Amino acid sequence: MRFLEKEKKEINDILKKTGGGGLFIFHLLGWIIVKLSWVLSRFSSLALFTAMVLIVGDIVTREFLGIRIPGRVEMVGLLGVIILGLSQAYCQLKKGHIAVGVLVNRFSLKMQALVDVFITIFTVVITSMFVWQLGMFALRLKDRGRATGHLEILEWPFVFILATGFIVLLLVLLRDLVKAFTVLISGGGISLKRK
Repeated sequence: MRFLEKEKKEINDILKKTGGGGLFIFHLLGWIIVKLSWVLSRFSSLALFTAMVLIVGDIVTREFLGIRIPGRVEMVGLLGVIILGLSQAYCQLKKGHIAVGVLVNRFSLKMQALVDVFITIFTVVITSMFVWQLGMFALRLKDRGRATGHLEILEWPFVFILATGFIVLLLVLLRDLVKAFTVLISGGGISLKRK
């Protein structure tokens, strides 16, 4: 319950800072996006740990017992989908993706915000199309009942997990876009620099 107490305090702090109204809703949605990204990244970390244990376990059992773990390649591949899908939003939130700032960092803050707006809009469009196609692909896999070759694990839930991760990435990008527009409108009074 301490976890919920911390969240309750954070929401009350947002309410005090904003005074309620539309600004409160915006900050609350931003807070929800941050928390959701964090939770998904924890699941991604768990999947990474599981893949590591599976790989090490396979090596150890092969070397010492002469047996292999059946379906290890399939399981590691499916765990890779979870790792990729659920880690993207948090990585974007922390600005962990590769950014080419050699030229852009020399611009004024307003110009940096303008470049950030265009890049983020482009990324939102591409990510939206990607999410749409992932959803359509998952539905086709579900209709066909497609499963992995050895263990016969259905593939469509993993594609939906991937799509869910990219939906949250899309929310983070939209949050970044609003921040960049705020900097652009305010004339560069708010910093976009990484912490």
